[in-house]
Amino acid sequence: SEDDLMKREFVKAKEHMLDTLVELDETFSEYYFSEERDWMTVDKDQIKAALRRLTLARKIVPVMSGSSLKNTGVQMVLDSIADYLPSPTEQIRPLHLQSPKLKRSFLTASNVKDKEKNQGKKNKGTAKIERSEKIESNEEEKKEENNNVISKAPSKDEDLVALAFKVVHDHKRGMMVYFRVYQGTLYPNTVLTNLNQSLPDKPIKLIQIRADEMIEVPFISAGNIGAAVGTKITATGDTLVVTRPKNKENHPDNLLPLPGILVPPPVFMVAIESETTEGEKKLETTLEYLSREDPSFSSKIDKDTGQTLIAGMGELHLDIIKDRILNHYEVAAEVGKIQISYRATVTKLIRKQFVRAYGKLQLSLDLSMSPQPPSENENNSNNSNNTIEDYTTSKLERGKQVGTSKVLQEKIHQAINRAFEVGLRFGFPLNNVKMEIHGARITGVDGGVEEEEDEGLVEGLVGLGIGEAVKEMSGEAGVRLMEPLMRAEVEVADSFLSGIMGDFVKGRRGSVVKVERVNEKVQRMVARVPLKELVGYSTTFRSITRGDGSF
Repeated sequence: SEDDLMKREFVKAKEHMLDTLVELDETFSEYYFSEERDWMTVDKDQIKAALRRLTLARKIVPVMSGSSLKNTGVQMVLDSIADYLPSPTEQIRPLHLQSPKLKRSFLTASNVKDKEKNQGKKNKGTAKIERSEKIESNEEEKKEENNNVISKAPSKDEDLVALAFKVVHDHKRGMMVYFRVYQGTLYPNTVLTNLNQSLPDKPIKLIQIRADEMIEVPFISAGNIGAAVGTKITATGDTLVVTRPKNKENHPDNLLPLPGILVPPPVFMVAIESETTEGEKKLETTLEYLSREDPSFSSKIDKDTGQTLIAGMGELHLDIIKDRILNHYEVAAEVGKIQISYRATVTKLIRKQFVRAYGKLQLSLDLSMSPQPPSENENNSNNSNNTIEDYTTSKLERGKQVGTSKVLQEKIHQAINRAFEVGLRFGFPLNNVKMEIHGARITGVDGGVEEEEDEGLVEGLVGLGIGEAVKEMSGEAGVRLMEPLMRAEVEVADSFLSGIMGDFVKGRRGSVVKVERVNEKVQRMVARVPLKELVGYSTTFRSITRGDGSF
């Protein structure tokens, strides 16, 4: 009968599992052969203990079958997580903290050299954490001879270190930040420091989430996951630490963030606008919420057209964002057609002198602009690859001192970066450009400006002068438009490969990099193709392959 057949299969599978445990686990082998027994008499707790030991040693991977749709096997998976996987105190990869001798941080010594380069930048995920690949059975500090690194497993008695891995908007509670506490204990109404943004933040309530049930709790300790309500600035991928006095070794100024979520720059853009004047503020707030939730999403206002542009990683991504804006946040808005995020660069060196007057001040500039090679770091999320070299000390030659030369230089650098970001002839940002400042001076016309007005005049003059200078120089330096190229991987049956290759090469300006066999019937094609040609490609792909393929 069918029941007998199933029983025979069950017996065969269990015997195979026990044979594997005997072969791999010495403790279980001694137990199994200590007296004569068959699989029916093996203690269940002994089996679970052996499975746990081998799982922690990474010798086996327990596999369960089931269906979440039919609610079958879900409970077994949850029980197995508790039975076989390590608890936070048995963490396989403990955090590595620098020893105090090397300025304590969440970076290892190998990354200290990069700190000065990254200082002042707010790029998320610039720091890396070295992690151990060896299971640590105790929680005591272990000094490593190389790099002067101290290895620690999570402890609730240490200072707080938490990582925000998800941010969602709840209609009742507002913004909820999901986080994991790697070290220490988090309490509500505690002033924290967001290391990525160098700003304070404070959770009002802490919540433990169990499926659709949310329970307010008094604290969340190391190794646990929870949600915080009431934070104002924390976004996905940010590191939170407890705020300490300045003279303390573990003051936030002496710490660097955990590696967040490395996100490449968005490549698809669409224009969006509210259908009503009253809805503009709601749309603006909604876009702020979405930016906190999703680091791969961004929005900006085009200064030339006044349009609000939203950018994401692809068509599906923007479709999901659109659906959330319209349905979850209930904002009445119209979304335009997808645009590609192009870039521009210059092709030759040019050097010019400029004199610009603004109010009672005059700005003299000696600048040169030249192209530079693209960055080798393809995963750099801030990949504009523009540099500014300043060879001069700016001076204010007036009856009254407007500010220090350092302040003026910062304003010039900021104005140059803004000009690069805004875009020039084509309206796209400039990339791979080197700007050199050979001379910069501000002189007063009559010296009659009051001191409190100086700061605004200088900022206005620098912004106006630099903007016009960069625009004029880029026109003479030969601006060239760059479009994003994508690496596409397509897996299809042999019978459809030629059609896919022909569509990529002849119809989409692509080039085939390689073709390799996956199995007897399926081949994988790797190609490079302009991103513009992939807009709407999913429909064409399904048509060619009749739904039998993936890309």
